[in-house]
Amino acid sequence: MISNVRLLPVTVEMILRSPHEFHLTGSRFFGGVHEKSDWDFFACYSQALRTELLDYGFVLNSDETYSGDTEVVEVLSRNCVDPATMKPVKVDVQLLRSLDKKIAVQQALAKAFSSGKGLPGDKTIQRCIWFAAYADYDVALPSD
Repeated sequence: MISNVRLLPVTVEMILRSPHEFHLTGSRFFGGVHEKSDWDFFACYSQALRTELLDYGFVLNSDETYSGDTEVVEVLSRNCVDPATMKPVKVDVQLLRSLDKKIAVQQALAKAFSSGKGLPGDKTIQRCIWFAAYADYDVALPSD
C-alpha cells in the first residue's frame, strides 16, 4: 500500500475536473511520448487558478525551459508517481496571458509536425520553433 504519495492519475484527474480550461501540450500532445515524458498542460492565468494549483501541491517552476517565453506568466509543477511503473513523473502547468495564441500556434505546429514523432527532442530547438511560430502568428494578425 502506498500512502502520502502524489499519484499521477489523481493529479491529472484534478486537472480534468477543474472548472478552469486546461489544454494538453508537450510530447503527449505532439505524439512524441517516451519513457521520461512528463505531463504538460497550459491554462489562462488567473489568481484563482494559481491559488487552486498551489493549494493542491504545485510549486513554482523556475526552469530555464520557459525563460524568454512572453506568453507564459509562470509555470507551476507537481512531482508525482506513476502507479503503473512506480517511477516519478512531473506535471507542469503553464499559466498564460492568453489561450488563443497558444492554441492557434500549437494547432499549426501539430500540422507541421504531424509525423507522430513530435517536435525535435532538443529543448533549445523546440523553443526556437515555438518562438518562430509565435512571431508568425503576430505578423499574421491584422493590424488595427
